[in-house]
Amino acid sequence: MDIDKQAVIEGHLVVHYEHGTDQKLMVSRTGSIEVAAYHHSSRLGHSCHSCVDVVHVKGNAEDIREVYGKLQNTPKVDKVSFIIAPLREEDCC
Repeated sequence: MDIDKQAVIEGHLVVHYEHGTDQKLMVSRTGSIEVAAYHHSSRLGHSCHSCVDVVHVKGNAEDIREVYGKLQNTPKVDKVSFIIAPLREEDCC
């Protein structure tokens, strides 16, 4: 999707990765990206340590693309997705 880099967008970053003993992924709160919610889950009772982090974010498209790129280049990250929320012309309640 072509979105202007300064457009304010909102959505979910979904990160699938192999959890190490001291590794925890988190998109940090910065001045440019708001984090509304964070959820971590991992497979229990299995020999592999596959984890998923879901982070609800809002910010400029350019800043979210930068975080997306950094997550893709993080060791042991298998897949990164961004699911954009519907763009609204007006603020909601």
